[in-house]
Amino acid sequence: MAKKPLNNFILLPLFLGVTCLISAGLIAGVNSFTEPVINQRIIDQKNAGYYKVLDVTTADEPVDKYEDSLASKNITGKKEFSSGATLIGYVYDVTVKGYGGDILYQVGFKDGKFSGFNVITHGETSTYGGIVLAESGRLIDERIKGQDVESDLLVLLNGSDNLTVGKSVTRTALINSLTNCVNDYLTEVQ
Repeated sequence: MAKKPLNNFILLPLFLGVTCLISAGLIAGVNSFTEPVINQRIIDQKNAGYYKVLDVTTADEPVDKYEDSLASKNITGKKEFSSGATLIGYVYDVTVKGYGGDILYQVGFKDGKFSGFNVITHGETSTYGGIVLAESGRLIDERIKGQDVESDLLVLLNGSDNLTVGKSVTRTALINSLTNCVNDYLTEVQ
């Protein structure tokens, strides 16, 4: 008796299913190698960012001042930096949801002023919210650095070129989280 050939309606889904399983396995394998490298890069950028936003090259070991109550304000870390008995400033690590995904950044405060802003990672598109965050937040850093912490953040961020106009999701996330950092900093130093 002759064998009946397999129906193409069965063979094609079977082939596609096996192809998907192999692809998923390969992607998972590559991820297992790259994920630790990416995570370490983020840690290294955060550690370098602390000094960058405070505009210092050395300091004593930072004191972790993070409290669980800050988590509801999107603040994921808070460090106090000093040199001997002299307080240098505070740096906050923040993660917020932007238009294109999470934005992980740092903001520093020193002597009642913003001392710097540094973007660690973000998922914003380069032509939308990414414009605001380009070059590790250089534009934001230039606009807030040295400004009094009680300044109007929207005015500072927009500047004369309306940097955040039309980017309401990114702008709102940044302003709300920066305001939370300012408020916490003010309670810390008063």
